[in-house]
Amino acid sequence: MLQSLFSTPLRAVIFLSMAMAAGDCYVSKYTLAPPDKAKVEAAYCGKWQSQDGKMTVLICNFDDKQYLVQVTGDDNKATPYSGFLADVKGAKFAHTGVLTTDGKPPEAWLIQRVELKDQQLVIRDLNKSWFEEKNPSSAAELRTLIEDHVNDDAIYEGGGNVMTRVEE
Repeated sequence: MLQSLFSTPLRAVIFLSMAMAAGDCYVSKYTLAPPDKAKVEAAYCGKWQSQDGKMTVLICNFDDKQYLVQVTGDDNKATPYSGFLADVKGAKFAHTGVLTTDGKPPEAWLIQRVELKDQQLVIRDLNKSWFEEKNPSSAAELRTLIEDHVNDDAIYEGGGNVMTRVEE
């Protein structure tokens, strides 16, 4: 029924927004850098597992610019995402968007700070309320906000989720 009510891109945005709203994550139509200018960093590729073992994330190099990211929850359902990294003052920010069957690029991006630390992947959600209050109206405004506050804990939600690489 949902398919008959909304176009595929709109369904993807709704799905991504609903999924991220549960974690109070920030989703934006703007990116910190153009996806076609991104560069894959191989160190992020691999299979990662959450500390509680309920989520697995498979990150693969797709075309040396983007990643294919597959997230599998404890329900064993995998969701594919397109992803890329943007550097802001030496900090890495991952952008992930739901892949759809219509071949169109994501219309909304979940943006998270990522860091490889002590053989683990640390993922920090951006504080949805903080960014909604600032209400950036362009990619340039969003980038400036993050540049100005990249090391300010107020723009992040909590201390981060830690994932451990899984050997296959």
